[in-house]
Amino acid sequence: MAKVVCESCGKQYNLDENRIQGDTLKFKCKACGQVQETVIERQARPDLFESLSEEIDATSAHTDRSTPAPPSEKRRKTPVKDYRKDYRKDDNEARSQTGLAFRSGIGTKLVVAMLFVSIAPMLMLWFVTMKQTSDGIANGAHALLAQTAMGLSGEVDQWVDKNVRVLKTAAGLPGILSMAQASQEPILKQIERQYPWMYLVFTLDPSGMNVARNDGKPLKDYSDRQYYTEVFEGKDLSWQNLIGKTSKKPALVLATPIKSGDRFIGAMAAAMTVGDISRNIATWKRGETGFAFLVDEKGKVIAHPNAKYTETQKDLSGHPLVKAFRQGKQADTMQFVDETGRHCLGCVQGTSHGWALCVRQEMDEIFSDMKKARVLGSLLLAVTLCVTLFLAFSLSRTLVQPIRDLTVAADRMSLGDLDREIAVSGKDELGRLAQALNRMRVSMKMAMDRLQKNK
Repeated sequence: MAKVVCESCGKQYNLDENRIQGDTLKFKCKACGQVQETVIERQARPDLFESLSEEIDATSAHTDRSTPAPPSEKRRKTPVKDYRKDYRKDDNEARSQTGLAFRSGIGTKLVVAMLFVSIAPMLMLWFVTMKQTSDGIANGAHALLAQTAMGLSGEVDQWVDKNVRVLKTAAGLPGILSMAQASQEPILKQIERQYPWMYLVFTLDPSGMNVARNDGKPLKDYSDRQYYTEVFEGKDLSWQNLIGKTSKKPALVLATPIKSGDRFIGAMAAAMTVGDISRNIATWKRGETGFAFLVDEKGKVIAHPNAKYTETQKDLSGHPLVKAFRQGKQADTMQFVDETGRHCLGCVQGTSHGWALCVRQEMDEIFSDMKKARVLGSLLLAVTLCVTLFLAFSLSRTLVQPIRDLTVAADRMSLGDLDREIAVSGKDELGRLAQALNRMRVSMKMAMDRLQKNK
């Protein structure tokens, strides 16, 4: 029911508000005869009170003149909110509006917290592990290349020294000191039998002319050879990396002086294939791209896995590792770009005779296992992120949705809708909160009923 009050005499009328359009009414008071317009005072929940149907007309309007109000006294017009509009609010709209608040509230914070707690430590662990693994692989590669270069250069020195000792020992024998062909040839043939890689062992007189040789071929003039010139000029040992006149193959010629006391009387020399030492160097491999090679003091190849380089004594003096050796840098690993444009890691180690032993390997192959581990780690991280997001959103929905439902129910109660029961699910804190709201709803409804009956 709605209450209408005459502002002139104070007469009150009770009207069925369902039959009145709008919130204002223009009427003529039957008590004082004044025509006026007033605001309808509606009850918060008209359906909770008894329905009275008193109408304003000439026959049914009840007048009470026992307590007339002074004509000059005006009652204040107080607008009353129409709560029926709130009752008609659609629950879906209320839920969506409530949901908007939670999208930037508990649910979002919960998802962010779970991501931070689970992903952040994993990311830190991943980066630290990758860094340590990368450093470990790099250090291992550096150490391996350095040790290999040192070991192979040591083998070269031992091989050369062994041959030098043979020549120096033979140069001191009486048969060689005699500088007679008949006395020298048996000794030279015996040396070849003992050291088969020395395919030519021979002696030279002070003019560089052949005195004796092990292969029985005609004597030749070797005075134009570098090894003879250096020995003749006083060097205790000389060598030359060349294509042999006899074998037509890459060869290393070692020469040492023959002396009678302090007097130079000739030279003892041996031409040998580098097959043995070349096999040890050329066959060393690490993976698909790791190999070693040996060049002489002029940069010409002595041993290389590419046979053509060895056969043609290719000049590698422009190689980054050979350049570093000539600049005094050795025994330290270095990164460089090879002739094909690939990034490599290498190390160079000098021999006692000024040769350079180089080992190298491409960076991509060195870190290939690292790249596989990085890809696997990235996939694992991506899977973990997806699983964490799924769990975070699922848990967020499980926790936040009941809160949204209770918020919508509380909004309905604040607008006077006390008939709709609040669903209770679970026995956790949210379930107990729903039970408490239900009890409060019932208590409010009972209180409203008592107020209506007592009115």
